[in-house]
Formats: sequence, C-alpha cells, structure tokens
Amino acid sequence: MELTELDPIPTNEVNLDDSFHSNDEDKSWLPNWFNINHIRKGLLWVQRNSIWPLLFGYAPLHLMNTLVVPLIEPTYAPNDVLTMVRELLPSYSHEVLTYTIGAHVISGVTLSAINLIRSRHKKGRKFIKRIEKEDISHRKFGLIGGLSGYFVGLYKKSPISPQTASGYLLLPFLLYHVRLMKHVPEAVGVDIDFDFVKWFLFNNTESAWTRWFLGILPLTGLIASGTYHMIGGLVQFCRLRSLNTRRIIFNLIIGLNVAGIISLWRLSSVKPMSSHYNKIIQSLFTR
Repeated sequence: MELTELDPIPTNEVNLDDSFHSNDEDKSWLPNWFNINHIRKGLLWVQRNSIWPLLFGYAPLHLMNTLVVPLIEPTYAPNDVLTMVRELLPSYSHEVLTYTIGAHVISGVTLSAINLIRSRHKKGRKFIKRIEKEDISHRKFGLIGGLSGYFVGLYKKSPISPQTASGYLLLPFLLYHVRLMKHVPEAVGVDIDFDFVKWFLFNNTESAWTRWFLGILPLTGLIASGTYHMIGGLVQFCRLRSLNTRRIIFNLIIGLNVAGIISLWRLSSVKPMSSHYNKIIQSLFTR
C-alpha cells in the first residue's frame, strides 16, 4: 500500500456557537441597539448617588434625636432637639428627600428586575464551569453571612442579596412612617412633635392593638431594617472585604437597634402633655 502526499487545502472558518461569546450573553435577549450594560451602569450611578442627601444630611440628625437623645432624657430633650433640627434644615428638605429616595428605590427595583431576567436567561444556556475563588463580598452574603458566619465562620450565601432584602423590608415601614408622621397630620391640620410619639406609645389611645401594631412594631422594624440597609450600603459602597471589620460594623448595628428599643421604652414611660391626636389615628387608613 502506497501513501500519496497531498497539498494542504484550507478549510472554511468554523463559526463558534454564540453561547461561548461572553459579550453576547448579557444582550442576546435584547435588540442589538439596546446596550444593557450602559443602562445598568446608569442605574447604579443613580442608586448610589441619590441617597447622599438622606445619608449625610437628614439621617444623622434624625437618628441622633430618636436613638440617642431619649436615652439621656426622654421628657423634654427630644422636642428641644427636634426644634433645632427643623431650624437647621431648609424648608424644601421634604421635597428633596422625596425625590432622592424615590430615585433610589426606582433605580434599585429596576436593577433587580434586570438581574432577575438575566439570571433566568442564563439558566437556559450552556456555560463552561470554572473553579473560582470564593466570593466573600457583601453583595453575596451580606455583612456576616448569617448567624453561622457570625459565630463559627460558615458564611451562608442567600438567593437574594441581604442588602436588597433589607431595602424591600424597609420600604413599607418607611412609607407608613412618613404617612403617620407627615401626610396625615398635615391633612387633618394637627401639628405634631415628640409628644405625639409619647402619646402613641403611652397607650393613651386605649388600644393595645394600636400601641403595638401601629406604634411599637412598625417603629422597631423601621429602626432594624433602616440601620442595616444604610450602614450595609456604606460597607458595599466602600468595598470593605475584611470580615473582622464587617463583624464589628454588624455589632454597631446591633447596638443601634438596642438603643432604639430602649429609647422607645423610655418614651413610652413618659406621660404625654396633649391628647388631641385621635383625629390622626382615625384618618390614618381613611384618607
């Protein structure tokens, strides 16, 4: 048998399957002119920067007046500090906070929807599995990775980011708080201060259900979800990867929550000076 040498003949270029092109995986489910990466970057910019007026303007003053001052003196000091805060803040503060928080929420919800669609799209595609270094970022499992991460170092990842979950939990508490403390009193023509909080918590409404389910529990939820979401957001923004540092920060959050609960208890022990707030409760769910 004789072998015959043949001249090499070039072959046509083989087209690889599109699923192996990483540049197409994020936009193959969208029109070619729609760049989802640019949209995501813009939404991230809005989400991160829209919260600064609250985080470095209103929130520190309000948290000091609600978590710290009642611990020291719950009778007269909270109203004195509240008066000072109202004088320091400009008259348009409420409008600025409304628009900036609204932009933060809308951009965050839109980002979550985009990420959900992308994750569902990727489930139907074939990818090459790679061994990667364990991601210990705050975005994956929050500050400490659950109780197991806090006590024994077994960091548990969550199907939804703890930062995102705390934001969704915070939103209804925040909306209720603004309605109770701002919109309804203005609608019924009643001026409120910390005496209203004392009246609410002191059970002057003659209803334990009102005291607990309209007062203590919503305020506790607002404090817990708000402190975690704001401080956790700063951790994520600063890209703090040290687990020891994040554990210290989580201890700070626990301390703020304990201070908030004690402050609520201290305020509930002070008899209010006025009792003309029934109109607010009556209008809370009717307007």
